[in-house]
Amino acid sequence: PLTYLDCRTYESSGHAIALSARQTDAANDPSLCRMRKKLLRQHQRLSTLGPTQFVVNPPAPQLPALIDRLTTLKREQYLRTSGRDFFATPGIHDFYSRMLEPAQLGRISDLSALVCGDSVVSAHLGFKGRSRFYYVLPAFDTRYRSLAVGILLLDHLIERCSRERYATFDLGEGDFSYKTKWATHRLPLMACEQAVTSMGALFGQLRRVRHLNGIERIYDLCANGRASLTGAWRTSSERGRKRRSPLSPIGQMREST
Repeated sequence: PLTYLDCRTYESSGHAIALSARQTDAANDPSLCRMRKKLLRQHQRLSTLGPTQFVVNPPAPQLPALIDRLTTLKREQYLRTSGRDFFATPGIHDFYSRMLEPAQLGRISDLSALVCGDSVVSAHLGFKGRSRFYYVLPAFDTRYRSLAVGILLLDHLIERCSRERYATFDLGEGDFSYKTKWATHRLPLMACEQAVTSMGALFGQLRRVRHLNGIERIYDLCANGRASLTGAWRTSSERGRKRRSPLSPIGQMREST
């Protein structure tokens, strides 16, 4: 009935804001006061470009345009930072589409946006439950990067959750600088991987030799049924040999495999 979990320290941490503590600290923390003043100036600068408003869980007629905009901005972000389309992974797009249905919005999911004129300059899809708000899927238009439109929307969400008496604003996993500035709590994370299929075992082997490009390629090909494990492994190995000297330990391991 038991199994051993060979856990290791995860590369990043979770971060959260205890909203009651933040309300107390806001008036006494000079750094928070400076940040709020800076965000106010950024909002004023944005307002010079057009009328601005924060939109929360809009009515059904307005949903499709906002959902398309959020999806487009988030897809562009992933392509820009990792070269992969996050929503192309099987199941991802379907999951978020269901969470964006009118029956779910306002109940377990929350869709918000910052609009300037006719443009959605930042947007976010989050989740809520048990007095906790989860910051999950943010995106912003890079043309407005200098105006910190993503942070403006985050600040609005935090203030809104504070007014609505949420206990915690969960910033999620990732040691990004903006999270460490906002968070009142840091949660160290642990990781454990156990292969339960042949594809999982192969995935684990590749991760151990840090062949991340091969991992992503194999997962995409096999998950979409476009290649066998053998074919995907062969392609990954050939690409690895081109990048590394066959005399290196990793190169030897890959060629012998």
